[in-house]
Amino acid sequence: MNMEQKENMMNEEDTMQKSNKKRWVPWIILAAVVIVVLAGVGYMYKDKIFKTQANLSGYQAVFLANGAAYYGKISDRNENYIHLTDVYYLQQTNGQQQVQPPQFALVKLGGELQGSTDEMFINRSQVLLYENLRADGQVSKAIAAQKKNPNAIPNQSPQNQQIPLPQAQ
Repeated sequence: MNMEQKENMMNEEDTMQKSNKKRWVPWIILAAVVIVVLAGVGYMYKDKIFKTQANLSGYQAVFLANGAAYYGKISDRNENYIHLTDVYYLQQTNGQQQVQPPQFALVKLGGELQGSTDEMFINRSQVLLYENLRADGQVSKAIAAQKKNPNAIPNQSPQNQQIPLPQAQ
């Protein structure tokens, strides 16, 4: 083999290697495009894809950063707000006396001075946590009692019923 033939063979090998590399370029570009598209779709639908599927069929307790707690049914939630309906909250009934332990009543939202409707849109950044209430818990029992007999407490509108909670034993 002479020098010219060796150079031709080397050139042919280089050309074949380059053409083999060129065959992979479209596949690499296609893979990169697919990854970018999937990442974009995942980002756009991340709430639906990664949303925790909590059981929201009953009542929930929603605890806020300011110490308030509301009880009701979460009907909708997203990254901005929680929509709470059939809302109740606790109100101390025996004042701020230190002689007796505090007693609380469950109050239905809606009978306040401002004339609230029975729903709340709570800023999600103010929510510490929410949890499902058991049907046999004190709050659930008080809600059920109020629903069963909405006129149980005289001289109060059904919207502003105060249902005493049973004492813990």
